[in-house]
Amino acid sequence: MQEIIKKANQGDKAAQEEIIKKFMPLIYKASHKVYIAGYEEEDLIQIGAESILKAVQKFDSNKNTSFTAYVKNTVENNYKYLVRGKVKENYVKSLNELQEDGFELEDHIPMDFNLENYVVNSELKKKLREAIESLTPEEKELLHYAFYKYHGGLTEYAKAKSMDYNKVYKLKNSLINKLREYIV
Repeated sequence: MQEIIKKANQGDKAAQEEIIKKFMPLIYKASHKVYIAGYEEEDLIQIGAESILKAVQKFDSNKNTSFTAYVKNTVENNYKYLVRGKVKENYVKSLNELQEDGFELEDHIPMDFNLENYVVNSELKKKLREAIESLTPEEKELLHYAFYKYHGGLTEYAKAKSMDYNKVYKLKNSLINKLREYIV
C-alpha cells in the first residue's frame, strides 16, 4: 500500500484511482450520513473522493499512523466542515433578499403577524403543557371530559364516576384555578 500511496502522491492517475476505488465503501457510508440541501449523492461522493486525494498528499508515513484511519478521519472531517459551512451560510438571511420567486422574504410574512404575540403565545402554550403534565391522572381525566367533545362533558363524567353533577362542576372550577395559578 505504501508504494501505491507514493505513486499517487507523485501524480500517478492509476494509483489515485486505485486508492479511491479501495475506499469507495467508506465514501458511500460517510456520504449517506450527511444531508446538505442542494447537494446530490454524486456531489457528496465526489467530495469524498477529493478528500481521499487530499489525504494522500498530506499523509506522513513517518508518523506511525494507519493510512486507513487517516483517510477515514479526513473524509469524515471534510464532510463535517462542509456541513458547518453550509449551516453558517444558511443561518443569516436578510428579509430584503430576493427569493427564487422574485419577491423578498419580507413579502411572504403575513401583514398581521406580530412576533411579540407569537412569542407570548408560545410561552403560554409551553406553560399550559407543563401545567397539564403536573396534574394527577384523575384531574387529567376530568379535563378530558370537560373540554374534549368526544367524552360527553361533565354530565357524562358525573355518571361514569357516580358523583353529583354539582360536585364535578366544583372540581372542574378548582382544576381550572389550579391551571391558572400554574400559568400565571
